[in-house]
Amino acid sequence: MGQIVELIRRFGLLRLWRVKRRHDKALPFIRGYCATVSVWALLNTGVMDEMARGPAVSAAELAAKFGLDKRVLDTILEYLDCIRVLTRNADGRYSLDELGRTILEEPRGMFDLACGYEPVLGELTGLLRGRKKFGRDVTRRGEFVAKGSGELGRQLPFPVLADMVKRAGFRGVLDLGCGDLEFLFTLSAADSALRCYGIDVSVDAVEHARRRLADSPFRGRVTVEHGDMFEADAFLERWKDVDVMTACDTFHEHLFGGTERIEKLLARYHERFPGVALLVAEFCGQDHARLRKSPTAFVEHRLWHDLTDQVILSAREWRGIFRRAGYRITDERVFDVVGHGYFLLR
Repeated sequence: MGQIVELIRRFGLLRLWRVKRRHDKALPFIRGYCATVSVWALLNTGVMDEMARGPAVSAAELAAKFGLDKRVLDTILEYLDCIRVLTRNADGRYSLDELGRTILEEPRGMFDLACGYEPVLGELTGLLRGRKKFGRDVTRRGEFVAKGSGELGRQLPFPVLADMVKRAGFRGVLDLGCGDLEFLFTLSAADSALRCYGIDVSVDAVEHARRRLADSPFRGRVTVEHGDMFEADAFLERWKDVDVMTACDTFHEHLFGGTERIEKLLARYHERFPGVALLVAEFCGQDHARLRKSPTAFVEHRLWHDLTDQVILSAREWRGIFRRAGYRITDERVFDVVGHGYFLLR
């Protein structure tokens, strides 16, 4: 109490109150960053998953099991205990707090996706000054983008797409930009007679997908290969049983500079493979005033996409692209509340 009285006497109560109030407003930004990178470290080394599986565990045990620097691990664990992501008991052993358990559920995909874009965010000043350029000096982490997209896809996009595939009665699926194969796993789990193929241009994503496939029960029913969706003709000619191509949050990555490239691609597929339908899931832009009033996670998605030369269009603009490519929409579901749309084209 005496220290507080001394500070008030030296600086004045009003000034101290203003300083604290301003720091309190700024702290969530700093803490959010520190907490995020700390959680990344524990997720990427397996520590958080280990803590979720069993009873409270010591830093020494975790360091020994995963080959980690105990001093650094101690620092991270103590920090996350202070902000209630973890809980340290009287014996100095750690377990997940409620917030830590929550992070490992649905929000985990956001953490992995953010980790995929971290190299871009880390070079933001250089990008802003024009000293760095995305694609030349800075890239995303393909494996984490694939993981995060797969984890988030399980929550809405994949169930919606799977329902549309089932209702249309498709038997062979070629997923363009398959990522970690989570969507094709979802389809295969629902229908054992479905034949699934996936291609992705990212070597990291394909290697990650192959590791997942090798440990999955779908090895005989899912095929994954490195390939560019702009050259998918050869795959369609080889995999004759494909009757639908799927593209989940894939086309928007190729709209920088205009829609012509995607329109030409779709027009070619419509002309060359008229018997193969196209099922598209894409981000659909939301009004800025609406986002400012209610800043959902779509705000971060838009930031990441804009910084990496990806373009988010409105549902109306997507319909125009499909129409100009020669397709007609036979089924459509647009969820404005999350900024996502689903279009079955024939």
